[in-house]
Amino acid sequence: TGRGQVWVRSERGPITLIRTTTAPTARVRSEPTTRRYKMALLPRTAALLTTVTQCRALSQRAGARYLLVDGHNLIYRAFYAMPQLSRSGDRPVGAVMGVANTFLKLALPYSRVVFCLDPKGPGWREELCASYKETRPKMPPELRPQVADAAAVARAFSAAVVCVDGYEADDVIATLAARHRGEGVDVLTGDKDLLQLAAYDGVRILDPQGDPVDAAKKFGVPPGRIGDYLALVGDASDNVAGVRGCGPKSAVAFSAQIKFRGALLSTGSTCPELMSHRSH
Repeated sequence: TGRGQVWVRSERGPITLIRTTTAPTARVRSEPTTRRYKMALLPRTAALLTTVTQCRALSQRAGARYLLVDGHNLIYRAFYAMPQLSRSGDRPVGAVMGVANTFLKLALPYSRVVFCLDPKGPGWREELCASYKETRPKMPPELRPQVADAAAVARAFSAAVVCVDGYEADDVIATLAARHRGEGVDVLTGDKDLLQLAAYDGVRILDPQGDPVDAAKKFGVPPGRIGDYLALVGDASDNVAGVRGCGPKSAVAFSAQIKFRGALLSTGSTCPELMSHRSH
């Protein structure tokens, strides 16, 4: 409410007022913007996390889905979306607050939440292709210390934090989605690669705002063909070149062909040569 108060509505009872502590209002108004964030927003977030812990029973609802969170994707998006905030000692916390806000908005309805992170060092993809992701900029130095803090926020919401050496978060998310699809799984990510998981019955892909993503509307192909589509058009963010001369429209047409994979393997690397195989 802005006054150190949090209103919580229970499914089985009336609205309840829980009082929390924040910095004095007068002091917040009298100080510069950056200082205001340090003195008010960050303590308020900590108080909200305490409230979440106290009210965790609200999220233990029968039939709730698994929520699998693409951790690094969320952290990066929060880092660039939030202002440059810091706490005592000038430790940056903007991305941490963004992650906390996302959990407050989206995570509570789920009984099982998994926050998946990428490990340090190369994985099996780099072993297959040395140029994989080599053009991607390094993590900003002010973001690096926030990864561990964001994981701590996830744990405060009773989420499991998973990081497996040699495997990206995508691999962990795909494994868990396939294993638990019968129980219902939501995947929170902004990564288009993970759209292919929606081919499983019981799996939904949510964008960072929590809205379901329709692969067919976004790319023109169903979830089960996203991998083929991206192999054709390439992926600049991962430094994957794709097929030379093959744009989105051609990729949609080729991915609809039953034998298009055989056409890819039996031709050269240019899109015009693939065109001759569309009738096969």
